[in-house]
Amino acid sequence: MIFFNLVLWISAIVLLGLSLVTAWWYKFWLLEILGTGYLWFAGATLLLWISLLLIKPLRPKRGLQIVLAIALIFYAQFTLSWYIPRLQDMKSGGAPVTVMTYNVNYQLWDTTATEKLIRAYPADIFSLVEPTKEQATELWNEVKDLYPHYYRATGGNLSLFSRYPIQAAKTDNLQSAHQSLFATLEISGKTIQVVAVRPPAPQNKNYFNRRNQVLRTLAAYTKQQKTPLIVMGDFNTTAWSFYLHEFTQRSGLRNASVGHGLHPTWYYATSGKATPSTHKFFQFIKVPLDHIFVSPGIRVDQVMTVPPGVSDHRPLIAKLRV
Repeated sequence: MIFFNLVLWISAIVLLGLSLVTAWWYKFWLLEILGTGYLWFAGATLLLWISLLLIKPLRPKRGLQIVLAIALIFYAQFTLSWYIPRLQDMKSGGAPVTVMTYNVNYQLWDTTATEKLIRAYPADIFSLVEPTKEQATELWNEVKDLYPHYYRATGGNLSLFSRYPIQAAKTDNLQSAHQSLFATLEISGKTIQVVAVRPPAPQNKNYFNRRNQVLRTLAAYTKQQKTPLIVMGDFNTTAWSFYLHEFTQRSGLRNASVGHGLHPTWYYATSGKATPSTHKFFQFIKVPLDHIFVSPGIRVDQVMTVPPGVSDHRPLIAKLRV
């Protein structure tokens, strides 16, 4: 019984520690990877707390229940903060514009299927992440009626499709290890800068450090800009990541999903294609890796995801007013 109580206490303390999204221990690579299951840990905490209340043999000292209750408060506080409407978004005014970011693994590419999805959920501006130059160009040839303006980054496998004229565009790594796409557009008489990004996935410690470097250099860049910004793409980090929180604080931008809910974008089984055996486990992971950030003055009317099509990512769409 003593051993069992010890296990319960250790579990409760670990779950409490994992509930603190900005805690210093989430700076470490393996702990951030573990933190991918944040919402799973929240559910486990709730189940354990209820079990301690309802199952008589498991009723321990009140202290254990208090620890779990505190953890639940932190989990709930973070999660609910994404669903509380923002007064800024309720104000009238601003020209409407819909943006979308869509990550499609080049190995799963299907031009016809991707075109079909884009026509079903048309956006004014959308960033295409991962496909090769040839794949992206083939898609643009099919959707020029929707997007007469196009820019392909010279690195990073990033493309931008736009209904609005692209006044200027460039590819820049901002002295980091990975390229991002930067474009200036005029929307309803207003100059807006759009940035498409895809830092590396933190598959190992080296990529973890390189991803964080991209986020920091990008945050420093956006902080200096006077033009309103829309930054979108596959950030390869969850909404509760320590480093995404750091990016938000340093950049001065706002995650468009705040006030509109958490929107998992990965991992989803690919429509019409067999799931690789190595990816079977991923089907249980549903996390928001793709994000859209905007300058504080840009209002957000809606954020949503749509079916993934041939991708393992869901497209993320935001209806904005600039």
